[in-house]
Amino acid sequence: MTDPQPREIPPPSGARILIVDDEPNICNLLRELLASEAYVIDICLGGQEALAKTRDAVYDMVISDLKMPGISGIDLIKSVKAESPDTATVLVTGYATVETAVKALRYGADDYLTKPFNIDELRKVVSRGLESKRLRLENHSLVTKLQSANDELKRHKNELKHEVVRTSESLLSTNHRLEQRVQQLHTITKVTKAITSILDLGRLLDFCLRLLGREMQVENSSIMLMQPDGRRLIVKASYGPRAKRVLNKERTLGDGVAGWVAEYKEALLVADVGVSPAFATEFSGQYPGKSFLCVPLVLQDRTLGVLNLTGKVDGGEFTEPDRDFVLAITGQIAVAIENAGLYDTIRRNSLHAVQALAESLEARDPYTSGHSARVTDYAVRVARTLGVSQPSVETLRYASRLHDIGKLGINEATLHKNGRLSEDEWMMIREHPAKGERIVESLGFLDRAQPIVRHHHERWDGTGYPDGLKGEEIPFLTRILSVADCYDAMTSQRPYRAAMSHREALAELDGGRSEQFDPAVVRQFVNVMGEGPFVHHPA
Repeated sequence: MTDPQPREIPPPSGARILIVDDEPNICNLLRELLASEAYVIDICLGGQEALAKTRDAVYDMVISDLKMPGISGIDLIKSVKAESPDTATVLVTGYATVETAVKALRYGADDYLTKPFNIDELRKVVSRGLESKRLRLENHSLVTKLQSANDELKRHKNELKHEVVRTSESLLSTNHRLEQRVQQLHTITKVTKAITSILDLGRLLDFCLRLLGREMQVENSSIMLMQPDGRRLIVKASYGPRAKRVLNKERTLGDGVAGWVAEYKEALLVADVGVSPAFATEFSGQYPGKSFLCVPLVLQDRTLGVLNLTGKVDGGEFTEPDRDFVLAITGQIAVAIENAGLYDTIRRNSLHAVQALAESLEARDPYTSGHSARVTDYAVRVARTLGVSQPSVETLRYASRLHDIGKLGINEATLHKNGRLSEDEWMMIREHPAKGERIVESLGFLDRAQPIVRHHHERWDGTGYPDGLKGEEIPFLTRILSVADCYDAMTSQRPYRAAMSHREALAELDGGRSEQFDPAVVRQFVNVMGEGPFVHHPA
């Protein structure tokens, strides 16, 4: 079976867009608003006609109204995505609800627009959707190349196995060389499998260095990544006794061994610096090893970074086979680095979209504007003083920004009501943590933040909601968020009461220890507050 050819990535200019709406005026308005962008635009007045067009022609983007006679916008998007997953899709409606948004995203809509149109937002959504499509196609191309590399590795491995059968002379030496080669191929296979599943850049780089250190008995190693300016290399991962000392060290393109390798895209092997005067000055006294290997990480003629290996544990020298082995791996590492960057871009775009929904919710009410940002600031600062690890701090940061996202499912009349809530309204309010958890779950990459969002209204005495957790049953990060959330709520103006002063809010928190809040978290929160009001700094 032949490998699928990578699809050509169309340029943003001249992109073909299909506009679908049962109102001709809306279609014509959208076409006029986008006319200045040099797009090729077609119009359909119904979902059935649009499906026929998408089967006859290739579109880069489909912009569809939600409610139309016959086939709805969501059904149209679902059908378009089934036949052409790479087509960017945007849903347009005058009846925006969080349920509709989540349903649309679940069936493949890339973005969401509400009527009446804001021309700047329309252009941003179209540009963002086309860029997202470009990234998906580029990622598809990279994955195709990676699959091809895997097939090539399998072919080489099979050739080696057949060679073992055919070879009878010098059996011991031949077997030794083959075992080494098979082990290297096994290592390459492990790297290949790992990089298809590890999308976190830091974890990916650490994995590669540890694997190389173990398989090649390398004493010190590091990976330097090229910075966006294309002139600087910075050590982003290191392994060995000198790991902490070299981390974040910087080199300029063309400067030193790593700079030279990055500039000329050529591997450099020095078996013994003692007999290589050109390198003895730079490496003299820096490392206990006498041999080093420096290999560029190159993808499509772009230098992404440099892999440095210095010294072997047994004092031996790096060899030509070592260099060839590392070269076979670095190509895949370069692809993985690129994939991790693309994944991070997609992840951040998804997170920004949900954060924008949360911020739009707060923006509709001047009394809660900025609430999530302040709560995030307070929670992160307190967490750090409690010794919470950096990964957990980041989880808390995301959870704090999104902790009230479930309120998108509550009508504004209930949220902004001045008087006493009815029983039904109160039940609706109590559902927002669970709704928020489901929205965060739909993102697919914030698993650790889900329980924090769900339980931020639990109480220390077990009388909170939605699950009535008690004491240390409540996740520790949730307990921090609860105190920060309550402090900001008390010190913020509300339509039904005036804002409390800093000292009044601290007194309320202190009074709620052992009933509403974790006593230890309240004590630390009060300590962090100091003498004056807690000045907000964006977290």
